[in-house]
Formats: sequence, structure tokens, C-alpha cells
Amino acid sequence: FRSGWYDAGDYGKYTVNGAFALGMLLQAWESFKPRLQNLALLIPEQGGALPDFLDELKWEYDWLFSMQYSATDPRVSHKLTSLGFAAFIMPEADSSPTYYSPYGSAATADFVAAMAFGSRVYRPYDSAFADRMLAAATASYQWLLSNTPNVSADISAFTTGAYQTQDSDDRIWAAAEMWETTGDAAALSDFETRASVAASPVVSDRKS
Repeated sequence: FRSGWYDAGDYGKYTVNGAFALGMLLQAWESFKPRLQNLALLIPEQGGALPDFLDELKWEYDWLFSMQYSATDPRVSHKLTSLGFAAFIMPEADSSPTYYSPYGSAATADFVAAMAFGSRVYRPYDSAFADRMLAAATASYQWLLSNTPNVSADISAFTTGAYQTQDSDDRIWAAAEMWETTGDAAALSDFETRASVAASPVVSDRKS
């Protein structure tokens, strides 16, 4: 797929990892926008309508869109990789076919969070792109609300990175970004309920 960042030292692309990276970089944008908005990067899109920093993030977003099954089935694939790791070669020399893995609920939640966060950052520059991001986030968030169990992706066919995780923190992030972007009271309630459970101390009945 001709966009998206490679993960670590291999040539796979992973939803959970990519969404997390986008979240960190968008947080940097919100915190240090005066320094980043005029940053010149050595990328093909340099000097375009978008700030270079956001153009680089868009390269990852263009790939991330492809991980959602469809608008009507908004589950999100866990990763896009070959079945095994490539040899120690340059990426352009790797001709191994790549495959979309089945979905995972953590990947779906991280997709929601990254898309919702991105929609408010990109809106001043490209409202159509922001609308597309929010529509994708909303569809997958509604799926999460209707499907509450954790689902780990079936990646038994792959020997590339696993990056499996329970989805409790991912769902918190998804709810937080949906609320921050839309102001939806239901998303705020979802966040507060999940955050409260996560913050509750674990009580042990063991006697000292």
C-alpha cells in the first residue's frame, strides 16, 4: 500500500502502533504548534497547502483509512504485513506479498481515537479531509459501543509482530477523543465510566 509508515525495523504496518504514533505527534502539534507549523521537512509534499508536519502525518492517515473494513462494517484490521519478516534488505527490495489481518477491538478503538483527534487538527486546513476522518471515527465508535467484549485479532497465520493488547485503555482513549472533538455527552459519559473503572484500586482479600 503506497502510504503509511513502516514499523520499527520491519516493513509491516500496524494499526495500534501507527495510531499511537499519530496520537503522540498530534499532541505535540497541539502543544507546540507555533514551533511546528513552519517546520520545513525533507518530504515530497514540502511547501504545500498543509504544514509539512501535518503532511507527513497525512501519509500515515491515508494508509490508516484502508484498515477500516468499510463504512458499513467499520471493524478495523489489526495489521498489514507479509506472513513473515523480510530479510535484512532495503524496503524497495522486499517483494513479499502483504496481507490484511482480521480485526481487533483494540485496533478499532485506536483507529477511532486517531481519526477523531486528527479531524479537529486538520479541520482549519482541509475540512473535507476532517469530515472524512470524523465519519470514519464515528462509524467505528458506534461499532465499539455495540460490541463491548475485547476481541484479539486472529493473527495465527503471521509470524510478524503481534502487538496484541487488551482494549480497556484503547476504548478510554477513543471515548476521550470523540468527546473532545464532538462534544457528545454520551462519549463523555463513556469516557468517565471507563476511566473510573480503570482508576479504581484493586482490593485484595489476602490477609497479611
